[in-house]
Amino acid sequence: MNVITMGAHILDVLVRPVSEIPSGQDTALVEQMRMTAAGTAAGTALTFAKLGASVRTSGAIGTDPPGDLLLSLLDRAGIDTGLVVRKPDVPTSMSVLPIRPNGERPALHLLGANLAFTLDDIDWDAVAAADHIHLGGVEMLGPDFAVRVLSTPKTTASAHQST
Repeated sequence: MNVITMGAHILDVLVRPVSEIPSGQDTALVEQMRMTAAGTAAGTALTFAKLGASVRTSGAIGTDPPGDLLLSLLDRAGIDTGLVVRKPDVPTSMSVLPIRPNGERPALHLLGANLAFTLDDIDWDAVAAADHIHLGGVEMLGPDFAVRVLSTPKTTASAHQST
């Protein structure tokens, strides 16, 4: 299957366990910190790749080090990132997730370059050639964006709206 995931690209910083945020300038020791590609496009791309699909991903990230790391994580998973655009004037979207011992995970989130992704950034030939388009973050991209992408000929499209 030839898949394009399109939409939100986020670098998640997962910290566990976090029972409480230290006050003032105090420090709390944790057992694990890791970074992963996330978001309705990048996270879905990872899942498709694990299932054996040929995956390309499309969205916007910054030209900053978090964007470099996000691309590296996706590349390492065998995902084609050639459709991801770099936006020099906005940061890459990131989240810090302090994961509590009970599994709850409040988020500190920066929307970043996801809001700068436009129809002009899309490689329409690639979209038309895909077997499947996964459009994530429809609420962020807007209805006109979604209609244009999902009405592209020769694709079987699905939309995912996250809450």
